[in-house]
Amino acid sequence: MTALTKRYGSSPETGFDRDLRLIAENNEKNHLAEFFKETIAQNLTEEFWTLTLPENLFAQTTQLTDWRIFQMSQIHAKTHA
Repeated sequence: MTALTKRYGSSPETGFDRDLRLIAENNEKNHLAEFFKETIAQNLTEEFWTLTLPENLFAQTTQLTDWRIFQMSQIHAKTHA
């Protein structure tokens, strides 16, 4: 989530570590599905999809995170050119 939303307090690595820790903790408690549902609802809002992400995709080069995530989603969905 940190890679997509870029919401981190200090370094990106700290945010990634936090994401991985939360995933591991929720997996151990068998709450992974609920955790992802809540996290997605909190972070991937309508504003994110209609304003933030399009602006980031438009403003950035192809070497940055949002573009790479977009490409990965296309590959995963088998909709890439």
